Amino acid sequence: MSTVPVFVVAVIFTVLQLFVFLLALIGTPLPQVRAAGQCTTLFGVQSACYSTAYEAHNSEYGCAAEKQAMTIASAFAVISVVLAFVTLIFAILMHVGVRCLVVIPFVLMCCGVITLCIPWAILLWTRSVDMCNVLGVRYTPNNGATLMTGFILIVVAWSLQVVNLLVFTVLGNMW
Repeated sequence: MSTVPVFVVAVIFTVLQLFVFLLALIGTPLPQVRAAGQCTTLFGVQSACYSTAYEAHNSEYGCAAEKQAMTIASAFAVISVVLAFVTLIFAILMHVGVRCLVVIPFVLMCCGVITLCIPWAILLWTRSVDMCNVLGVRYTPNNGATLMTGFILIVVAWSLQVVNLLVFTVLGNMW
């Protein structure tokens, strides 16, 4: 059975991690859900999608449960971007032969899989729970809500992080 050269695994790992970082970085501030003519980002509500002006920030939501859920989602999205960047730095360091640092990117990727899952899981959860006596607040498909670009980019980033973890673990068995 032939093994994949270490350099090839390191290149695949680095390229995938670069995409994870870019997708998480770009997807975090973009609209996650569109409903009733408004777009909800992880940081608040915009009356015009893809603008920089917010109608209300997370701290201004009247519903405490919604405020808490969106604040947690935005915090974990930012943590995910930072983790993806630090993991990318360690991936680049692997190209110069720093083998003692292999366990660090593995741990960072495991943490990244969890932290990238939380924002989109919270958004899906808010679509089906009773918050402040309103089912799914503004996120339910019944209210015409659709998932937007930011949500899709974060889910794709999470999926790539899972694939990258598998590549790193399975192909990188020679570490």
